[in-house]
Amino acid sequence: MTQPARPPALDEARETLNRSAPPIPQPTLPARWTLTDVEGRTLKATIIGRNATSITLVREQDGKRFDLPVERLADSDRRRIATLPLRPAPEKSSMESSYYRMRRARLDEIQARIDEVTRLISTTSSNIQWRSYNSELRRLYSEESKLLEELRKLENR
Repeated sequence: MTQPARPPALDEARETLNRSAPPIPQPTLPARWTLTDVEGRTLKATIIGRNATSITLVREQDGKRFDLPVERLADSDRRRIATLPLRPAPEKSSMESSYYRMRRARLDEIQARIDEVTRLISTTSSNIQWRSYNSELRRLYSEESKLLEELRKLENR
């Protein structure tokens, strides 16, 4: 038994659909992925560069940047990484330095203490305690100002 011929309109419709389908986009850098190593451990990171043997990434957890050999990754991630373009990672900015991160962390500590002392000032009834908190607040604001200026200079390098 022979099958009935397909109407030509159906073939034309399929061709039109195939031609109008958008191309499958290729992954680009930077790429945010959860990577798995050969031991099954996972790492959330942004891949910012790739060469033939390793990738440069920024770990999501702490912002640390490092190179990771592709051979340490699970097979599925190796195949995914092979689809990324070969592109060197951008130069490290001054904001990625450990010194910058340390100064930024200190600024966060100071700002948290400012908030805490401000709350304490509003609840104290002792004049001596109020003056002590006020003195500490002035010192904290001064240190905050110096740190902000230092961070601005580092950012503009």
